[in-house]
Amino acid sequence: STMQRHALSRALEKVGLKVSDLDLIFAGDLLNQCVGSSFALRESRIPFYGLYGACSTMGESLSLAALMLDGGYASCAAALTSSHFASAERQYRFPLGYGGQRTPTAQWTVTGSGCCIVGKSGHGPRIEAATIGKIQDYGIKDANNMGCAMAPAALATIKAHFADLHTG
Repeated sequence: STMQRHALSRALEKVGLKVSDLDLIFAGDLLNQCVGSSFALRESRIPFYGLYGACSTMGESLSLAALMLDGGYASCAAALTSSHFASAERQYRFPLGYGGQRTPTAQWTVTGSGCCIVGKSGHGPRIEAATIGKIQDYGIKDANNMGCAMAPAALATIKAHFADLHTG
């Protein structure tokens, strides 16, 4: 929660806005019920979409914010995410509490938070397109080898993105 509050505060400071200038907040983390995001944002009084896309949460929050702005439902939104090593592992992925040895393909979760302010106007990068990924199941059986399990979907999404942007 502290990391998310700091990331949001810093992003707003950089663009010269206050929390009250936001119409929507899209945020997520790796805890049950997005509890980190909920506690970080509970005092903001801004409508909040709690997202749980694990590794894709930042991309999901950015694309949803852009869609809401483009549709005229908001003029300024925050896209925010965080993760904390041992939060997801402790809950479901790899129970660390009993001291088991990590498998050679096990991934490590970052401890950090990031925030982008998405607005209809202003300077800086623009979101011009988004390609939503599709589930690709190639039968990977090792639940700890997330790279191998996620790579086919990532490759398919990247290919679709370039095809979408470079057609007719």
